[in-house]
Amino acid sequence: MQKYKHILFTTGLLIVCVALVCISVKIYANAISAGILTKKDELKVVVPIVDIPKTFRGMGENVLHDESNSLAAVFDKLRKIRKAQLSGNILEINGDTPEASDTLHVLHIGDSHIRGHVYPRTVRDMLTDCFGSIVYKDFGINGATCNSYLNSRTMQQICTYTLEQEDNPLLTQSGIIAKHHKPDLIIVSFGTNESYGRYYNADEHYQQIDALVKALNETFPGTPLLLTTPAGCYKAHRTSYKTRVLVSGRHSRHARKSRRYKTVTRTSTTYSENPFNAPCAETIVKYAKDNNLAYWDLYTISGGRENACRNWTSAGLMRADHVHFLPEGYTLQGQLLYCALIKEYNK
Repeated sequence: MQKYKHILFTTGLLIVCVALVCISVKIYANAISAGILTKKDELKVVVPIVDIPKTFRGMGENVLHDESNSLAAVFDKLRKIRKAQLSGNILEINGDTPEASDTLHVLHIGDSHIRGHVYPRTVRDMLTDCFGSIVYKDFGINGATCNSYLNSRTMQQICTYTLEQEDNPLLTQSGIIAKHHKPDLIIVSFGTNESYGRYYNADEHYQQIDALVKALNETFPGTPLLLTTPAGCYKAHRTSYKTRVLVSGRHSRHARKSRRYKTVTRTSTTYSENPFNAPCAETIVKYAKDNNLAYWDLYTISGGRENACRNWTSAGLMRADHVHFLPEGYTLQGQLLYCALIKEYNK
């Protein structure tokens, strides 16, 4: 009797499951025929939930701004890759090496934040996990500003750059430009070093961005650009002071006469928020708007003038120099950029 009950229960459960599947398929078909659900909706990707530290306050909306639709070709190519993936024609591509016409090539250039690899490669890994056919290269120079890239040698290195060439300067100077490495998208991440000097000139910074954009357009004609703002940093203030230190003698009340001291100069370091963080980010955003370029304002997303720096430090995500970030901080930045890209892709 118990055996028959189990069989009946299993059979009933199976019938219910089949009925639910049939109903779902019918609803899906009706939605498409009625125009409620389009083919584009089928290709949408779930935006992951980013684990934002609880200490973060006053964050801006994590969106990518592209009023001129300059990245349309990039997202169209991603949809093509996604469609092939869903149809079973999946092309697995390692993030550093492939070759295929339906592969999205991304080049991410910038300063030491990019040179550290964690930030851009977080974006790369998440894009690759989602779409598969992604080649995402990052090229960073420590201490770089936009001007640092305005020479033929650096542009040549960008054109020929691969991970294998990173540790072999002879290869990066070979002059061989691989045409199949022409990127579909260039992400430009500068601003920290432009804002870190004793003075900041917004007009001069604007002209530096313009010179770099023109150089990139000349080197990679037709490739859309995505400008990003830095997350913010602090400035170090070093103060010298003199103090007396014991050089000989015993720490005894009866040996005071035998003690010898000398005066030495020491330095103490304090940190304050860089007052040029906000003007620098505003200049990058202004240039992007003036020239119909896409931009991602990490500074505002992180909390802007009031909260950005405090958010990163309160969460313990900045290094001791108060300029660079721990791997966890760069990972969070990469996750935020990926989510912004996916939100724009889903539109």
